[in-house]
Amino acid sequence: MSYLHDRLLYSLKLGYVKTFPRDVEKLLSIGEEIGFSDIEKLLREQTHDDSEKPPYFVTFSTFTSEGPTKCMVLNPSLSPAVRDRLEKLAKKKRISIVSLDEIPPKLRGEICEDFLAERYPTIRWNFEWENYVIVGVPDGITEDFVYEFKTTGSEFLLGYMERSALAQGDLYGFFFRRQNKRVQIYVVNQAETYTWHEKVDTNVAISLLKAFKRFDETREFTFPEKWKCRNCSFRRICKQKYR
Repeated sequence: MSYLHDRLLYSLKLGYVKTFPRDVEKLLSIGEEIGFSDIEKLLREQTHDDSEKPPYFVTFSTFTSEGPTKCMVLNPSLSPAVRDRLEKLAKKKRISIVSLDEIPPKLRGEICEDFLAERYPTIRWNFEWENYVIVGVPDGITEDFVYEFKTTGSEFLLGYMERSALAQGDLYGFFFRRQNKRVQIYVVNQAETYTWHEKVDTNVAISLLKAFKRFDETREFTFPEKWKCRNCSFRRICKQKYR
């Protein structure tokens, strides 16, 4: 759906269409004339404020045995003085303050990205590779590099995430035609951000695409470490759950 949505929205922005036809075949053909230069044009037109400040805190609601509870998680980069004022405000309004390691990983990653990721413009687009269409949206794109931000709970997991994050940077760099990749991983239990700024390795990107094609054609997959299986949300239906 994102593939069709982008083609329709960008065609409007670029002036290729003024209205959408009712005929399905004509609708699906919209966007065929969009080229990479058009995507670069839309990216350059994005407004981007380098002085944009990350939020001090994020609030969300959760359910406990006593009913719905409002929670607050604080930006780990806050100064002690600001943190102290926010803690007092939360106590006054009866809002529970939770730490990052108490939040489910997916939500934690989204919050940490709002708190700590560098700010760059970005855009989502699709790229044809052999018989596939690859849809991607980096966390940031500049004229020189693609940017990706990740979060992990501990230094033990950092090594696993480093490889996949750098490979993702290679894929983004390959498709968006950037020479370099900038990858950052925030480790929650260390309260530290690790940064890699390297050349994009197109050989890695192509090898990953070929591996994906091979898995898709043979349906013979390389399974992850056993400890990952134990924490996988699909473990109840996966045939490898007892391996």
